[in-house]
Amino acid sequence: MAHTNIKFPDNMRRFSHGLDAQNPFLIYRGNMRSEESHFIGDTHLDPQLFIVVSGEVDFHLDDHMFKGKAGDIFISNFWEPHAFRKTTPELNFIVVTFSLFSIGSGMPFSDFDWLLFMKQPASARKAEFAGEDKENILLLAQKIIKLETEQSPGFQSMLWLTIHEILYHINLKYISKHKVSLKKRTDTQLFPALELIRLNPDREIPLDEAAAACCMSRSAFCLAFKKVMNESFSHFAMKKRISYACMLLESGKHSIKEVSDMCGFTNVTHFYHAFKKFQNRTPGNIRKI
Repeated sequence: MAHTNIKFPDNMRRFSHGLDAQNPFLIYRGNMRSEESHFIGDTHLDPQLFIVVSGEVDFHLDDHMFKGKAGDIFISNFWEPHAFRKTTPELNFIVVTFSLFSIGSGMPFSDFDWLLFMKQPASARKAEFAGEDKENILLLAQKIIKLETEQSPGFQSMLWLTIHEILYHINLKYISKHKVSLKKRTDTQLFPALELIRLNPDREIPLDEAAAACCMSRSAFCLAFKKVMNESFSHFAMKKRISYACMLLESGKHSIKEVSDMCGFTNVTHFYHAFKKFQNRTPGNIRKI
């Protein structure tokens, strides 16, 4: 797939939105009418939902390009580069940034895996709806806009419930499309390891440290992580470090050597090999974009 020239505005390239248990989400409503159609994007600490309310868009997620229209939703994982550009005269969208570790935490049941969709590769993280399902998603989007605008008593609680309702539809869509069974949530025990990765993209996290954080033996942790995340801990952690390196390179502010050091690699050669393995291109290719 061809790589796209992406513009990262300084005011969008934020590392953290400061989300926590008391402030588990952030809503941004966008309206674009300008004639410019270049890509804008970022990469950050927390996952996001990009909901197309009206108009059409090209969406670049990690190394995949998608077309999007009203009712479509794109999901970016933490430290995953993503960007978009409008392809119609006007584009209206909502961006929901949420705390990975707060989703579902207010629910008394564990009979649904709220983050099932988040565990899929980037190529599978476009939720496309049609007919009644599309109408439901657009109604929920309008509900978010109304709640944000009016800010009546309890609006934050209602927004949080609406975000969960959207995630529910996304996961059901995935379950239906891929013919998988409805899964119970099994990832909570792994949260300390995911938190280590999320907060430390600048270093290699030893397997023993991650296992200890989850109060599990090394072997039990490896089996559990592979079962839940569909890949090994070391592979997942390295993928996130490389995504972080992409963001630093694309900012144009750092040399390849500086990025290698900032991402905790022992030498540039190791960084080059790891980068080429996960990105199928070299750090130099990024710098030339």
